[in-house]
Parts: sequence; structure tokens; C-alpha cells
Amino acid sequence: MLSAIETPMKIILNNMLVNWLRRNTEGWANFLDCLKAWLEYGINLRKGAFDYMRK
Repeated sequence: MLSAIETPMKIILNNMLVNWLRRNTEGWANFLDCLKAWLEYGINLRKGAFDYMRK
């Protein structure tokens, strides 16, 4: 049995986990899209995508 304190904490942690998984999934989907474009068409969609981080 869960106490009154444990229940809200588990809900918060569960929501945090779901949000993290969603963000992580979006990154992998982008990576796979870029990989497919490169393999099938020779287009590098990520070229220049991270230039802002060098400054």
C-alpha cells in the first residue's frame, strides 16, 4: 500500500520519465531521418546544424 506522500511523488517521477523519454525519442527520430537522407540521397542534413555551438 502506498502512503499519501508516496503517491504524488510517484506521479511526479512518472511524468518526468515520460517527458524525458519523449525528448529522447525525438532526438533519435531526427538522427534516423538524417541517416536515411544521407544513405539514400547523399544529403547531409546535419551539416551546419551545430555551428552555433562553436561560438
